[in-house]
Amino acid sequence: APKKKRRRVGYLNVIDELLKKRNRIAHGEGFDVVTANELKEATEQIKKLCDGLLGKLTDKLAEMKP
Repeated sequence: APKKKRRRVGYLNVIDELLKKRNRIAHGEGFDVVTANELKEATEQIKKLCDGLLGKLTDKLAEMKP
């Protein structure tokens, strides 16, 4: 039986989308033009991702404090 492809959700989906954009920029995949708006959106997604991860890490560290 073929394996089902799991749908990426949350942070994993954001990371996958950012990597796709990165590959388009770095390798010119498909000769697609990356617009200024796409770059701005990617920058905002990266900041949001980092802020979210920082919040989760801060919460975990606070739980560990005696």
